[in-house]
Amino acid sequence: MVLAMGFSVLFVRAFRQTRKIERDIAQVERAIAGTEQKNREIDSLMEYFSKPEHLEKDARVRLNLKKAGEGALILSAPMPPAVFSATSAEVRDTSRMSFGPVADWLWSLFSRHEIGK
Repeated sequence: MVLAMGFSVLFVRAFRQTRKIERDIAQVERAIAGTEQKNREIDSLMEYFSKPEHLEKDARVRLNLKKAGEGALILSAPMPPAVFSATSAEVRDTSRMSFGPVADWLWSLFSRHEIGK
């Protein structure tokens, strides 16, 4: 009887250790899968930027770079008129107000500007 209880205690300990090792292995396998996915993404980016045309395109977009001899067109929204406050007679200057990048872009797109003046 004592011998059977001793074996059962050893069996339970071995079973718990086996389960813990299996959980650790599963956790490491998930970490490996995540790292492999990141490596694939990095490889894809390296392949993309190894081509000069993609590198140039990204430099133009992110860094606002241009080639020598190229001109740049800078669009700016016209200054909006002063706005009267509804609660008082004070005038609020809105020339430095921004209504957000989308509104600024739409304003510059649809406002009537003469280029070259």
